[in-house]
Amino acid sequence: MRAIVRSAADTVLASGPVTVVAHAATKQKLRVLAYHGVDDPAGFEWQLGYLREHYTVVSSDDVVAAVRGERSLPAMAVWVTFDDGIPSVIEYGLPLMERHGIRATMFICPGVVDTTAPMWWQAIETVFDRHLAREALGFLGNRSQPEVITAMKAMTTGELVDFVSTAGKVFEQHSERAWTTPQVRSEQLRRFLETGGTIGNHTYDHYLLDRCVASEAADQIRLGHDWLTHFMGTKPTLFAYPNGNHSPESEAELRSLGYVVAVLFDHRLAVIGTNPLQMSRLRVSDRNSRNRFAGILAGAHPFVARARALIVRRS
Repeated sequence: MRAIVRSAADTVLASGPVTVVAHAATKQKLRVLAYHGVDDPAGFEWQLGYLREHYTVVSSDDVVAAVRGERSLPAMAVWVTFDDGIPSVIEYGLPLMERHGIRATMFICPGVVDTTAPMWWQAIETVFDRHLAREALGFLGNRSQPEVITAMKAMTTGELVDFVSTAGKVFEQHSERAWTTPQVRSEQLRRFLETGGTIGNHTYDHYLLDRCVASEAADQIRLGHDWLTHFMGTKPTLFAYPNGNHSPESEAELRSLGYVVAVLFDHRLAVIGTNPLQMSRLRVSDRNSRNRFAGILAGAHPFVARARALIVRRS
């Protein structure tokens, strides 16, 4: 029943009359799309074609220039971004973006580049894939995977590291193999840059900055910053808060390092002229239905989602 209601709502939000009104109200706002990997290349290519037909795709250079007041963005502008540096973006997504003439931005965590070490949530996904949740996750072993990930996001960095370390030891005892997750390689990142893409800082290890003590957060930002500076030969100016978790201390650190744009994960349209170190993004996936994707881009879906969240909080 919930899926039927959701599908019906997506159809309404993507309809012509709603789209016309939404576009009229939001045409000067920037649509910053926040993807992760490319899981469905066919779906992703359809989305790229939809963007080219109905919107104006801009690059990070265009966004930075607009933030600095050097030029304005066109109406109905879209900036495509990816979090976490997942290899599928380059393996499957980059050829499609080249075909459509779209230059995107990847926010990466250097701590796993050129390794097979899983990020903390990837480790938990592996536990569930191997049906070892009860053995490896202790007091969270009876919860669903989304519930475990949500609980982990509330942990401090120290608690998170200890939890994953303990789970890893139990996992290896029961599975007789180590955790491995293919991560992005340096040569893939170089190819992404050579084709006109840009790379931004997503912290070194993807720890949630508002759950870190101030010194840990600063270290995570600076380690990622230094690695990228060495790798690219220039200082990065783009940043994405892991999970969208902003903190004033982290923003101050970014400002001191010269970052121009830092993006959230709040499912809202962005407004040039507001604080560029708290720039809004829209949560999208290549698995979104066509109606949902259209409704998100139009601005109708984010508006309804925000209104619903406000009602829930008040109630």
